Amino acid sequence: MIFIMSFPAALVNITNVPGLMVIDFCGLVIWIIGFLCEAISDQQLFAFMSNSSNKGKVMRTGLWSYSRHPNYFGEILMWWGIYIIALSVPGGWTAIIAPATITFLLVFITGIPWVEKAMGNNPEYQEYKKRTNMLIPWFPKK
Repeated sequence: MIFIMSFPAALVNITNVPGLMVIDFCGLVIWIIGFLCEAISDQQLFAFMSNSSNKGKVMRTGLWSYSRHPNYFGEILMWWGIYIIALSVPGGWTAIIAPATITFLLVFITGIPWVEKAMGNNPEYQEYKKRTNMLIPWFPKK
């Protein structure tokens, strides 16, 4: 896993390509958006969970009103941003292994399935699921 996840950064750092390209800035912008999504949603969830009156309740405000897992969405965006930066070097396309792996793990193995299962018996969460996109932030359904 360490090799897979560090591959894009290693590839960029061992390749001598002069200057920055437009694609580097595109990747950086995507990474920053992902970082902000993850950091803001984690802070919102921490504040919500720190309030003892919210015990057993579902976080449904802030970024959490647009996605059930905005923190995972941010994490995934960060990895795709790094991949886009890696595209600026020869053979950079091979770095797709890192964002594909983290996306697969979060969506199908560890992150989302674990949370969805853990919250499965909560009626408030079941209602939240009907109205809120799973991963990609979007306006709540009516």
